[in-house]
Amino acid sequence: MSRGETKTGKLRILFVCTGNLCRSPMAEAIARHIAEEFNLDLEVRSAGTSAMYGEPMTPLAEDALRAIGVEPHDHYSKPVDEELLNWADLVLVMTDRHLRDLSYRFGGKLNLTDKLYKLDESDIEDPYGGTLDEYIFTANRIRDAILKWLRKLKVIPPMR
Repeated sequence: MSRGETKTGKLRILFVCTGNLCRSPMAEAIARHIAEEFNLDLEVRSAGTSAMYGEPMTPLAEDALRAIGVEPHDHYSKPVDEELLNWADLVLVMTDRHLRDLSYRFGGKLNLTDKLYKLDESDIEDPYGGTLDEYIFTANRIRDAILKWLRKLKVIPPMR
C-alpha cells in the first residue's frame, strides 16, 4: 500500500491487541500524536480480539503515555469486527497470535491480503499486570514501530 492507495484519501489504521485495554489504545493515542506532529491525514482506531465493550484504558497505560509525552484520549474497549476491518486500510496487530486469530475468524469473509500485518517484527508483549516501567517500555516499542511503518508507507520522511 502506498500513500495514495486509500479509500478516502485519509489513511485509516486499526490497531489490534487482545483486550483493547493497553497496547492497542496506546498505539491509537501514539499514532494520533504523530499525526498531529507531522500534520498527517490519518485516522486511527483500536480494538481487541477478546475485548469486552466499554472498559477504559488501564491507568498504567495512561501513565506510560504521559511519560513519553502523549496525552491519553477517552477510550472504551471494543472487540474487533467486520465493520472495523472493512473500515481500515491497514490493520496492525501486536502478536503472531493476533494475526492467526484474525485470519482464522475473518479471512474467509473478508479480503485481509495486503492490509493485515504485525506492528513490529517481533511480538509486542502485553504489559497488563506489569509495572509502569514495563508499560513505558511497551509504549516506546509501539511508538518506534508506528514511526517505522509510516516511513515505510512514505507518509513521513525517512530518518536522517
